[in-house]
Amino acid sequence: MFFCEVDNGIEIITETNQKALREIILHYKPSLFWIDSIKDLNVSETVLSELLIFLLKKNCAFQSESDNIYWDSKDIDTIYPKVFEIYRKELIETDYIPY
Repeated sequence: MFFCEVDNGIEIITETNQKALREIILHYKPSLFWIDSIKDLNVSETVLSELLIFLLKKNCAFQSESDNIYWDSKDIDTIYPKVFEIYRKELIETDYIPY
């Protein structure tokens, strides 16, 4: 579940399809996309990076509470390396070895 702060309050979003999620973002024009943890999105590093860049280009900040992350439009150029580092750290912490 994700929350988007919009002019008239907060919209709760449960959509996980990336195309539909982008359409929702275009429709609501949120100022903040909030999630408890990046893990909740359950997408690849590339998909997450592209979604975040899309959000930030639409002047929508991103916050991940458990990950202690807050990004806005000034962070666009650093999204890919930051996201890949988060995923890399998660793999190391869980001792997950992809085959």
